[in-house]
Amino acid sequence: MAEKITTRANDYSQWYQDVVREASLVAVKDSVVVAAVVVVRDDAHDHVPSLAYAMTEPALQRRGIGRRLIEESILRVAAAGMNELHLAVVRGNPAVGLYQRIGFHS
Repeated sequence: MAEKITTRANDYSQWYQDVVREASLVAVKDSVVVAAVVVVRDDAHDHVPSLAYAMTEPALQRRGIGRRLIEESILRVAAAGMNELHLAVVRGNPAVGLYQRIGFHS
């Protein structure tokens, strides 16, 4: 399976005002978006970048697509000179284990 990771944050700017465009990514397969991450500057926390949205098409989960997008976002946040990336997760979210393996912690 060949996924293409690309920056298409403009698609999300209608929902988020301060999108970190260089770190907001989508994965595309057969011209269809199958996964996405959106990083925004969090007004409530001194504009620190926050992973506001991460999703993968359910049929394609557990294949590393979301992980690759998040890891690439982290690299891009760092390359832009931002030292941290926040994430808020609701209890019971099945992706908590993934976030912990990537390095997020409470």
